[in-house]
Amino acid sequence: MAAERWKLTLIKILEQLDDQQYEKTLLLLKKIPKRKKEEKSRAQMAQTIIEHYGDEKSVLEVDRIMKVIPRMDNAVQNLLRPFVEKIKAGKKRKLEADPETGLKMLRQKSAAGKKRKLEADPKTGGKMLQKKSAAGSKKNQVVSDSSGKNKEPGKKRKLDADPKVPRTPNIMEQKSAAGKKRKQEDDPKTGGKIVQKKSAAGSKKNQEVLDSSGKNKEPGKKRKLEADPKTGLKILQKKSAAGSKENQVLSDSSGKNKEPGDLKSPQLDEVQPSSSWRKPIAELQNGVDLSQKSVVGKVVEKSDLRTYETKEKQKKFFFYLGIADDSGCIKVMVYGKDKYSVFKEGECYNFRNVIVEENIMKFTSKSSTSRAGKLDVPKDLEQKARMLIYGEDPVVSIEEIKRLDEKERVSVEGTVIEIRKTDSVVTKENQTKIKIRKFKLEDRTRSIYITLWGKGIQHLKGVSVGDTVKVTNLKTNHCNETVSLNSTDSTRIIKLKCATLQDVQMEIVGIKKAGKLQMELDIVIDKQAKFFSVKSAVLAEALGVQQGSDVEKRLLEKIPCLAKAKIKGDRILKLTGMKDEERVQMRM
Repeated sequence: MAAERWKLTLIKILEQLDDQQYEKTLLLLKKIPKRKKEEKSRAQMAQTIIEHYGDEKSVLEVDRIMKVIPRMDNAVQNLLRPFVEKIKAGKKRKLEADPETGLKMLRQKSAAGKKRKLEADPKTGGKMLQKKSAAGSKKNQVVSDSSGKNKEPGKKRKLDADPKVPRTPNIMEQKSAAGKKRKQEDDPKTGGKIVQKKSAAGSKKNQEVLDSSGKNKEPGKKRKLEADPKTGLKILQKKSAAGSKENQVLSDSSGKNKEPGDLKSPQLDEVQPSSSWRKPIAELQNGVDLSQKSVVGKVVEKSDLRTYETKEKQKKFFFYLGIADDSGCIKVMVYGKDKYSVFKEGECYNFRNVIVEENIMKFTSKSSTSRAGKLDVPKDLEQKARMLIYGEDPVVSIEEIKRLDEKERVSVEGTVIEIRKTDSVVTKENQTKIKIRKFKLEDRTRSIYITLWGKGIQHLKGVSVGDTVKVTNLKTNHCNETVSLNSTDSTRIIKLKCATLQDVQMEIVGIKKAGKLQMELDIVIDKQAKFFSVKSAVLAEALGVQQGSDVEKRLLEKIPCLAKAKIKGDRILKLTGMKDEERVQMRM
């Protein structure tokens, strides 16, 4: 296992966790002292985890914690699973190659997840299979011969004696042609046989009188309900198809299973409705047959068209989708140029007859799709689905970014404090003109300018000053001893929190740009000068003039002037107190 690759993956896993999940993860990392968990970035914490647990053990520990949190969705498991599987495969090969034991590791979990223990019985020369009952105190014992096979094929019986009833020790009689055996005890009063069973509490014994033919005197009974005085539960005992095994299921007074995963008697089962036509994304697994199921998902992100070559050297087209539902998200590979116009970002679709390989859902020529109704997809899953297409570089504070070398790939979070207008520059490489747009981001450490290039400027659509955003997959840029960030083809802007509505007292000191529908004003708030945009209609109403009249001329007559305003980011939504406001004397 490449240590460096695991470290980078661990950083990405930690970045996928929200604050609550991350805090819980730190709490579960018992080997790491508390002082080493404080005031560290997630990238630094990844290194700390590896230092304390080592490469392999850190993988297994993170795998354990993700199950506890829980984070079993594809966004985390797709990153973690390859490392876990590699470690398990290595351990299996090591055990198989051990010349001393020559054993292979074959581990299987039972349906209830119970552990079994084999113990040798010196009296019978066999082995006893012990299983803890629901109360955790009683054990069922099965006698097996030296070959490891049960002396009573397919049966698990309790060999407990009732001290009140005399019995002949170890009498096993053939009951039927199928080889069923029971432990029987003669009842001197009835001349019959008594079958003894312990209840779940192990405190009471029910006796069932059998006649000489071995049949119940009460033939209508198929199973025994034994009351547990401590829990008020019943034990349903049933025979398997071979009539040889007994499963115990705890049920409440209504007869329903207390735990839905327990085995139930088929006679008591109600008819279950047919399985749903829809397969949730969180339940998708590699190689699962989806021919009779549909996957419903919202297209959050769509990549550009890409190409690949077949074995016959033919050029083919494909593209990726990042889709999500209310349970998880997954990356979709769509084959065919003609399908590119079918899927649109923000729309929901039914995906039929798809296949899942290597944790990617593949939409082939045999697959089909249709428009679906709106899905309620959590915001965090939308963000993860968006990152499935291009991935996400580690989030780094602006202060740390300032110390990085040039062309280092990072992501950054912060509040937008300035957005500049779109501009054009000529590139040095091919002397072509390209559009750029700059904005300034600030976090708790420092601030930095980010330049969006070409098509990247579209990602600022809907973003305002005051919004808290995450900007992914940027590259550091050094110019004239100033560090800034440049966008890449995979840069995306994710809005984390919208700017809040504020009531402020402002001073209008100038007009930067005037238009028929909108104006840009030079404003001073709390002794800081900023540019704000305002609709001409809002300004006309505040000045008490008709819309369409010379608002700019009227405003120039009044400024500098004070006003009360409702602002959101860098936009003025409402202005009051300007009609009777006198001209403010210019400050020297």
